[in-house]
Amino acid sequence: DFVRFMLDDVERLDTLINHLLDAARVDQGTAASEIRDVPLAPLLEQCAATACQRYRLPESTVTLKLVPAVVHGLPIDVEMIFRNLIDNALDAVKNVPTPRVVIETRAQANFAMVEVTDNGSGIAEAIRGRIFEPFFTTKQVGEGTGLGLWISYSIVHEHGGSIEFDNLPNGGARFTLRFPSAGAAPPAHACQGEE
Repeated sequence: DFVRFMLDDVERLDTLINHLLDAARVDQGTAASEIRDVPLAPLLEQCAATACQRYRLPESTVTLKLVPAVVHGLPIDVEMIFRNLIDNALDAVKNVPTPRVVIETRAQANFAMVEVTDNGSGIAEAIRGRIFEPFFTTKQVGEGTGLGLWISYSIVHEHGGSIEFDNLPNGGARFTLRFPSAGAAPPAHACQGEE
C-alpha cells in the first residue's frame, strides 16, 4: 500500500511537470516549417493504450472506430491534444461500474473530425463556460492540473481547428474536434517563432 501510494504521488508530479512544460510550449507557438502530415490512427491507438495503463484500466475500456485520416500539424502538438482528451475521458469514467470511452474519426473536406465520448457523469451547466480555462479543475472534468483541456483548446485553435463538447442524453460527455487535414493551408498565426 505504501509503495502504491508513493507511485501515485510520483505519477501526479510527473503529470504536473509535463503539463507545465506543455503549457510553456503552447505559449511559444508553432513554426510553420515544423508542420507535418500526421496519421491519426496509430497516434490515437498509442495514446489510448498509454492512458489505460496509467489509469490501470484494461485497454478494452477504449473502443476505437478509426478511418484513415491525416491531419496537418506539429506531431508533438497533435499528440498533446489527444493525450489530454483521452486522459480527461478516462478520468471521468474511472469510478463508473462499467467504464467506457469511444474514440471515432471521420474524414471531411479539408478537416478530420475526432469524437471522444465517455459514459461518465457529464459536465454541469454551471461550469460549461469554464472548462477550457487554464488551471480550472473540478471532479467533472478531472482533478488534475487544470491545464490539459486548456492546452488542447489552445493548440487546436492555433492550428485553425475547433473543439466543442456536449452532454449525452443517457449521461457522459462528448468532445468533438475538427482539425485541418493534410493538404489544408495552415492558418497565418501558426507561423509564430519564425524570424
